[in-house]
Amino acid sequence: GRNRTHCYSETDTDTKQQHDNMQWAHRLQEAVVNDGIILHFQPIWDLKNDEVAYYEALVRLNLNGQIIYPNEFIPALERAEDINMLDHQVVHQAIKLVSQHPELHKVAINLSAQAFSDERLLPLIQEKLNLHNVDGAKIIFELTESASLTNVSGTRRMIEKLKLLGCQFSIDDFGTGFSTFAYLKELPANSVKIDGSFVKDMATNSVDRSLVLAIISVANTLGKVCVAEFVEDKLTFDELRKSGADFAQGFYISKPLPIDQIKDFSFNP
Repeated sequence: GRNRTHCYSETDTDTKQQHDNMQWAHRLQEAVVNDGIILHFQPIWDLKNDEVAYYEALVRLNLNGQIIYPNEFIPALERAEDINMLDHQVVHQAIKLVSQHPELHKVAINLSAQAFSDERLLPLIQEKLNLHNVDGAKIIFELTESASLTNVSGTRRMIEKLKLLGCQFSIDDFGTGFSTFAYLKELPANSVKIDGSFVKDMATNSVDRSLVLAIISVANTLGKVCVAEFVEDKLTFDELRKSGADFAQGFYISKPLPIDQIKDFSFNP
């Protein structure tokens, strides 16, 4: 294509990667047809009120009885530019499950980097909220910091449209690019999630602790809720409680749970 030729060789990594991308796109289509997309839910703990603030929806694929995790298929789908189909399916399933399970009182849904250039996404969200009679206030949409800042004006417009539906917006993996502190006040996000690479060692690493405290301070000053991910032990959990963070997420609190285990979840900090 485009007036070019390409010669194949056995060591040709580009061709292999393209083939892998096409295979994953085909598998995703099969999973959609065969109801093979599964959502698990990880509790986000309110550090001030000691209760579940909301749940984050995390996608898996069930292919022939085998559970496939996102790191195995999402990069390939993004390279194949077929990630919008996954966004649509996750949005649909998450909103549907919220309508069916009262214990899912609030759910965060991750969006891909391509989501805000997808003109069909916003009408789809509105359609599914209306179809399942779900209050938009029960839904938070998350987008990574890097994706949010690729197009600041576009991200701002999308956030404002989501807010008209009652939904909230959160910046995920915040802190990976400290040149972006200035942008934080330009994006009308409700919350920021501190990148786990800073959180996981903050109890033993003074530099990481200082960075986490700095992000919390800036977020609080701007009136935004602060969420810390990768909370793997009680020491980190207690440090976050003292630091002024609002919410915590990680294996110390709970691993992602299938929908049928949500009712039985309990946590005693």
